[in-house]
Amino acid sequence: MPAGHHGLTSAAVDVPRTRVRRRPLVALGVALLVLAACSKSTDYGVLADGEEVPEGITVTSTAFDAGDEVPERYSCEGENVPPPLSWKGVPAGTGELAVVIEDPDAPSGTFVHWLVVGIDPAATGLSGAGPPAGAEVLAGSSDNPTYIGPCPPNDDGDHRYVFEVYALKERPALDAVTTPVDKVRAIRKAAVAGGFLLGTFSR
Repeated sequence: MPAGHHGLTSAAVDVPRTRVRRRPLVALGVALLVLAACSKSTDYGVLADGEEVPEGITVTSTAFDAGDEVPERYSCEGENVPPPLSWKGVPAGTGELAVVIEDPDAPSGTFVHWLVVGIDPAATGLSGAGPPAGAEVLAGSSDNPTYIGPCPPNDDGDHRYVFEVYALKERPALDAVTTPVDKVRAIRKAAVAGGFLLGTFSR
């Protein structure tokens, strides 16, 4: 068995003349704003440094549903192949797509499992057999330009795996000395739209 590799706004509110009647409405407004903030945090809080994420792309997989466990086949315990991914919502004018897979729960910090750029903007998914022709796989946190499946340390509980798709008008400069996490941040910053699918895995 392989060893794990990672280790309200303050808007002025008039004092109500009938406080008992008005107070529930104020409370409701506060609750709705808090709910909206929490919703965004829940959706995107798994991404590094609380970065703003461009929305618009929906990412799914026939292998697992959002929030479910990634099947063993796609992990270091199985065939270590990428799961099939599908997406929709790529905006017009996109020059290329990028796919990123990250583990934000790795003991030493976010671990980049897969980083693929240069995907045809007309593509609507990946079959699971690997990147399509013309795409380029960049070195991730393993220092190898290849897919590395979920492989958390034994008995470390569930790790979250984020399967991300970004639409780029053009690829940002990804200097060879930049760390994999920095490359992902540059891609995210340059993206005009994005989306992700969250899965879990434990050993």
